[in-house]
Amino acid sequence: MQYVRVSSFSPASSSLRVPIIAPTYLWGPGGLTDPKANLPISGSFYEYSVRFLSPELGLTVGWIFILMWITVVPFELTTMGAQLKYWTQAIKPEYFIAPLLFLLCVINFFGTNIFSKAETGLGAVKIVAVTLFIGMAATIAAGGAPGDPRYGLTQNLAGLAIAAF
Repeated sequence: MQYVRVSSFSPASSSLRVPIIAPTYLWGPGGLTDPKANLPISGSFYEYSVRFLSPELGLTVGWIFILMWITVVPFELTTMGAQLKYWTQAIKPEYFIAPLLFLLCVINFFGTNIFSKAETGLGAVKIVAVTLFIGMAATIAAGGAPGDPRYGLTQNLAGLAIAAF
């Protein structure tokens, strides 16, 4: 298997990938809310796995959920703190990390219904954020970053917009 660096992508090939990947950010959480709306069960998504598929898969879903909370969530919060420190030294990361962790815990205490609605809302926020980042990247690529000659349409004008991997 040959691996390709993301930095070697041309602007056109990167732009073609976004419409394929972006809808999954919205459809993923939306797909998780459908079982809750059609057949409300008191419990977590583990209960749907046990009821409709198998107890073994339910056990796996439960362990994946626990491992996600143990590994991924602290990593994401630490990364968020590092990004805040990079952009500004005036705001301490603890002021954002502690309330966010508290909010995540509270959402999980309310059960599947609130959790699925929160996931759908956060999925919509992700779509808006990705759309804003794409717009900002297009503005920078079109020469919207004043005072920096590296940006602009130089690659497109030189015929490098569609480069081979």
